[in-house]
Amino acid sequence: SFQEPMAPKTAAVAAAPKNASAWHGYGLMLFGHKDFKKSAEAFERALTLHPGYVSAMTNLIILYRRELDKPERAAELAKAVLVLPEADEHAKRIARNELRNAQ
Repeated sequence: SFQEPMAPKTAAVAAAPKNASAWHGYGLMLFGHKDFKKSAEAFERALTLHPGYVSAMTNLIILYRRELDKPERAAELAKAVLVLPEADEHAKRIARNELRNAQ
């Protein structure tokens, strides 16, 4: 599988530590390198900086369910996604699937 070089994303976060997009990109890169714990931390940071960041939320749902065994947090995020007007159908499908799997 393709692994993105780490240096550019690491530099982006260092240069703009309050940029939710930079943290999201860093989380995606870490996910690609299978560093799931740090990937989740980066997505959570993006979410702290930009509450309602749908892509960060859906990535966290997937990480918490499949890799990090945190089903309660995954379900909490899924419920939040379903009430966000900016969440698209793909994000809502991930959220609904998570809530179905949580039962």
